[in-house]
Amino acid sequence: MVKRVLTTVLLLLFVLSPLSAIEAKTVVTPFKNEVLLSGGERLKQSVNLRNDGDSPINVSPIVFSYDPQNQALLDTSMYVFVKTDKEIFTIPARSSLNFNYEIIPPANLVPGTYFNLIVLKKELDTSFNKENISVGAIDSLSHLVVLHITDKDNAVYGISSDFALTNITIEEQGIPFIRPTRIKYIFQNITNYVLTPTGEIQVFNRKGGYPPTYYKIAGEGEKLYPGGTIEKTIEIDQIHLIDIISSRTIVGRFYNGIDENMEMVEVNQEPHYLFLGISVTMIGLLIVLIKSILEDKIKSKRKTVKP
Repeated sequence: MVKRVLTTVLLLLFVLSPLSAIEAKTVVTPFKNEVLLSGGERLKQSVNLRNDGDSPINVSPIVFSYDPQNQALLDTSMYVFVKTDKEIFTIPARSSLNFNYEIIPPANLVPGTYFNLIVLKKELDTSFNKENISVGAIDSLSHLVVLHITDKDNAVYGISSDFALTNITIEEQGIPFIRPTRIKYIFQNITNYVLTPTGEIQVFNRKGGYPPTYYKIAGEGEKLYPGGTIEKTIEIDQIHLIDIISSRTIVGRFYNGIDENMEMVEVNQEPHYLFLGISVTMIGLLIVLIKSILEDKIKSKRKTVKP
């Protein structure tokens, strides 16, 4: 579906909007509200507006559909799910008030993640232009609402366990005590949701007596948009003697950051038979060599002492 973007990419370091006149003295708490609802549900929420200035401020809310990936406001009224009162709010000097709103998902929204931005417009300011809102103004004078819509007919309250394609492969076996093992994991978002991946890679030996080694997945806490992929290579440089003769297990636990569902991947790294064989052969040859040298010395001594 083609979306007509109303704003260009938001500027990071310059505050160009008229909203900047009040952003330094007005604080919106919290900046973001993230909720999980099934189709047909409604939810009432509130946000606190604090005026740290010396004079009252009049503001009114304007709700936009928002594209966080491109930091743009969108002309897509069908994706507006936040309902607010059409009125002017007065925030007295050195005080605060709670602003109420309601989340009402439209019936035509398919399961997925949607974003609405409540922007606070300073009243009596005729120069307000939604096409010139900067990141500085949005961070200070807006409230981001993140809505995850689930299927109301789903028996499990969540986004389902099949939220990603995950895989772990052993890229290099490595050489014990010389070169580390290299593994690669892939986390691909296959849903309509914006995920916040978390998780870890755990390495251990079921027959070993040592504690597991943990590796956090890359980009933890960052947003992964539909179709996006995290791909990372990890070097495992810790090895124990038991790993040479017994396989060790590599377990990946991946979470979507929205509900409690988890994707788990498990692979086994086989013992280093080649390294073990070479080591045994070298030790055997070394023993034979030492034995041969000792025998030669003994024979030499006997010849020396012979009358």
